[in-house]
Amino acid sequence: MAKILAKELKLKFVETLNAIDDFVYAEGNPFLSTIGGNKFFIFLKNISPAYFVNSPDITRVQLPSSKRFKQIVKTRIPFVILGYDTENDTFTCWNPEKIKQRLNVKGNISLYSRKSLQANVNPSEFKTGVLANGEKIVLFQRKTLPLFFDSIDSIFQGGGIVNIDLDDAQDTGDISDIYARDKLTEITDRTLLSQIEPLLKKNRFLEAVKLCGKYYGQKYQNMTLRDWFNVVDNVYRNVNATASADSSNNVENEANMESVRHSAWSAGCVPRIAARLGVDLHKRGRAVFTDEDGNHIVVCLVSKVYSQVGTHYWFGFTPKQKKMLDGTKGYVALGCGSANNILLIPFSEFSKLLPEMSITERGGSFYWHIILTENAGRYVFDLRGKNNKYDGTKYLI
Repeated sequence: MAKILAKELKLKFVETLNAIDDFVYAEGNPFLSTIGGNKFFIFLKNISPAYFVNSPDITRVQLPSSKRFKQIVKTRIPFVILGYDTENDTFTCWNPEKIKQRLNVKGNISLYSRKSLQANVNPSEFKTGVLANGEKIVLFQRKTLPLFFDSIDSIFQGGGIVNIDLDDAQDTGDISDIYARDKLTEITDRTLLSQIEPLLKKNRFLEAVKLCGKYYGQKYQNMTLRDWFNVVDNVYRNVNATASADSSNNVENEANMESVRHSAWSAGCVPRIAARLGVDLHKRGRAVFTDEDGNHIVVCLVSKVYSQVGTHYWFGFTPKQKKMLDGTKGYVALGCGSANNILLIPFSEFSKLLPEMSITERGGSFYWHIILTENAGRYVFDLRGKNNKYDGTKYLI
């Protein structure tokens, strides 16, 4: 089985959870993290073959006896071990309470799984199994990490999860066939809409998805996680469209919507920026990320695509953000339409463009308008004055 470097594995973990507003994580591995308001100690490891001659399907994660674990065992904070399958982009997790009971009791301990199960995890499920010693494991796709941490208590209590006995896994067949039902394509229930629309206005997207699943119960059991995301995303778009129609100043409205889009899009942007700079970046504010020592400061802004006439992107940049970057070797990162198109601009160069940008004053303060036009793969700043078409393509990462 293929493996990735520990640093790359942690970057994948951070990338997937960065959309959660209060997501915070410490250095190292294992490390302390706050996810959805709850604290966890987390240990990330590549899952490997167990090399049993008669059981080639068995995989495992090995944990050595370590002083690092002694402090974790003494706390009430759950210790979550996540074994990562690179080939299938899936995680296996073992019961946090059972893990604490076994740590440091003897030398190495092994936590087992099955390669065949890791390769057959659907986006819509938490697949579970029971080991020979009675311990429960949970397998899920990496993209499902936010929902996993949101539901971890109920998952290990067995509520609402597909259960599979590892010893009989080869005989279970395709579980999705059992739940073949019609799928929901649009939410029209006014009671549900009245509950999820306020959540979406506050960018609590995952909470809205979870609420929909709970509201409909077992009615749409063939819905995958992606299906629920798509249905909720349609409501999200309608909410934003209504906000746009009610706004008397579209540019100012876009400044407000920027804060809604930022959390979700930075989840993809920030790990790519961190990889380019060769550092771990930590969230310090709504749009601000730094390394542990504060030597690298990045203001990460995102924009949707505006294509009424050509392809354009719009960002708002504030004096507070400028003050934070003044005198540093910081960067302004512009996510253009998706995490695949990012301009990473040294602030020393970006600051030269500010005098030629338009501004909007509001309530005694102001912000700069960053306007980019994309044409044939080139990203050009729309500015005032002589230097009104500054080419920023060289900063594309």
